[in-house]
Order: sequence, then structure tokens, then C-alpha cells
Amino acid sequence: KIFNGKIIDIKNNYSSNNTINKFDKIIFEINKTNIKLNKGNWKITEPIIIKDKDLIIDKDTILNFSKDSFIYIKGGNLKINENQSLNNFDAKHTTILRALNDDWLGIYVENENFPETSILNNVTIKDTKNFNHKTYNLMGGVNFYKSNILINNININNSKSEDQINFINSNFEIKNSKFSKSISDSIDSDFSKGIISDSTFEDINGDAIDTSGSKVKLKNISILNVFDKGLSIGEKSQVEGDNIVVKNSGVGIAIKDSSNLDLNNFSSYDSFIADVLSINKKNFFGRSYATIYSSTDINENKFIIGNENEIYFNDVLLPTEPIDASALYNSERMKKNAI
Repeated sequence: KIFNGKIIDIKNNYSSNNTINKFDKIIFEINKTNIKLNKGNWKITEPIIIKDKDLIIDKDTILNFSKDSFIYIKGGNLKINENQSLNNFDAKHTTILRALNDDWLGIYVENENFPETSILNNVTIKDTKNFNHKTYNLMGGVNFYKSNILINNININNSKSEDQINFINSNFEIKNSKFSKSISDSIDSDFSKGIISDSTFEDINGDAIDTSGSKVKLKNISILNVFDKGLSIGEKSQVEGDNIVVKNSGVGIAIKDSSNLDLNNFSSYDSFIADVLSINKKNFFGRSYATIYSSTDINENKFIIGNENEIYFNDVLLPTEPIDASALYNSERMKKNAI
């Protein structure tokens, strides 16, 4: 089954040339408020662009995307296995979005004036590059802008994009999910509000979770083999966390640029640079503040706290020192894509 049709630019049940040809109907069911992708193992060789409708994908659907294909939804939502419940990491997903060969251009949902929610349940998304279409050149393989998103039991791996998933001015919740094998960052939250719980991050060549101007709650997070930072909290972010374990990272947690962190039950093992790092990366931001509690022994030599930042570890104010942030970020371990 090969979808070789034109770009689908559907509004009011019409494609870009005001017809729905016979071949389009094989793969799509067109309704008043949504477009449903029929079950099957499909080769997608053109972009799928949908306006003012939801795209619905259910179980037993495998999409194999060519190098220049992608999903772009403007004014609607992406709903994958909306009514399916599955919380087992090891359960086999029957909904898979992947490259036909090496990679594909990913997903972008732009939903500024649409009040409902994108739902991604029990799906594997792999092999994405940065989304690129006309004037859009986005950082993520999966991108949401001004959207509401619920994610449960997603597996994102083998990513070749700057971010595996990027939230911009959005509200999101992620649970029971696994993120692995990224050439750069995993989750990037920009000016968004979100919750991430019961999820794992493994073999990430950038940051596992990166926040800028965001409010994020974290619970039961396992981070393993991260080349840069387990948590990167910056640009006036406010983050709360409980039961966060970071093993074998460049930096366990970085708090920077007027951010606030409240963290309980934190564990960090085998950090290359520091378990806790706090600096001002950008000089127009002020001090950062954090309270961190841990029941495990963490080497006090693994704290690097820049002047003016106020970081308490188990109720003890950590000493500060002058830090050259530029030199630190140009070091081999903290350079993006250093390996």
C-alpha cells in the first residue's frame, strides 16, 4: 500500500485541487471534523498537511515516511489511539511512525485557536529529523505550538533532530513513556506548562529535559547515559520534582538564569562535571534559587555554584565561586553534539 498522492491540504472536505481522488479514499476517511487514517502498513511518500481538522490514527497502523514527508496539522489536533489504555513499557506498540529509509521530517501541530487536546497513546515514533516546511524550520522531530497535549506510553527513539519533542507555548502531560537514542536533546519545553511522570530517558546526546520560561512538574523520572545534562532548567523556569534519578551524565542538574527548583528525593551517580551546577549563562538574567533534598551520598566536590545563586542541598546553603559560563559551555562535554 503506497500513498503517492498530492499534498493533502484539506479544509471543508476538499484537497488542494478541490477533489478527493479515489486513491486518497483508500488511506483516509474524511469527516466533517476529522480525517481518519485507515489501518494498514502504509508508505507515505508526500507530506500530509491538514487544516482545521483532527488527524486520527488508531492501532494496527504503521506509517513509513519517505525522506521529505511529514505531518503538519494547523488548527486541529493529532489523536493517536485516543481511546486505548496501555501502561506497560514492554507492551508491543501496533501504531508506529517511522522512516521508510533513514529519516523523515516529523510532526508539527499548530493549534492557536483550537480548544481541544492532542492525544498520543501507545505509539512508537522514530527516525525523525527537524521539521522543515516552507518558512518553518523547527528544532523538534515532534513539535507542538499553542496546543494542549496528553501523552501516555509513547516511545520516541533514534532521533536525528535537535529535540525529540518540543513544546512551545503549550500545556502538556507525559506519563509512562520512554525516550532514547537522540543525537541531541530529548524534551524541550519553551514557555510551556507541563507534567512529566513515570518516564525514562536513556542514551541522550544532549539534555534529557530542557526548560526555558516554563513551569514543569516531574515525578518518578529515570535518566541514564546523558552526555550533557539530566535536567537543564533555565530562563525563569519554575520546576518541581520528586524521585529523580540521574546516572552517568555530564551534569546531573543545571539551574540557571533566574530559575527556581524545588526537588525531593534526588539521586545522581557518576556525573562527569557536576551533580548540581548553577550558573548565569545569559547576563540579562539574575540569580537562581533551588532547594534540593537527597537521601543518597553525593560528593560535595560535585557541586559547582556560581556567584549570587542560592542553592540549598539538604537545607545547607552551598558555597559559591566565580564561574566562566562561556568557557564551561565550550568544554567538550557540554558542547552540543560533542560525540
